[in-house]
Amino acid sequence: MLSIDLHTHTLDSRCGLHTLLEVLEIAREKGIRAIAITDHGPKAGNPPRGTFLKAERTPGEYKGLAVLKGIEANILSPDGAIDAPPAHWANYDVVLISLGFKDFDA
Repeated sequence: MLSIDLHTHTLDSRCGLHTLLEVLEIAREKGIRAIAITDHGPKAGNPPRGTFLKAERTPGEYKGLAVLKGIEANILSPDGAIDAPPAHWANYDVVLISLGFKDFDA
């Protein structure tokens, strides 16, 4: 049985189908013990996620479910720069890197 899911999306990602609370409830119903919310970064057309990173808005635990804050960042240039805002780096528990964008602006 899956006990940890480190790659999930909410409605904040274009491919997500559920709100944050719905994702957390679904995970609990499935018996998952820890989950990382890793919505897509800004290059994928998603809004900045500053509110999501605030502890009072997204606590590290929800009804016994460990909640990790993350992002599925996009590589922006050949040197490896990503679209996870540096001001938020200290707040992420998980950073996934997407290779989906190849149209580097540099």
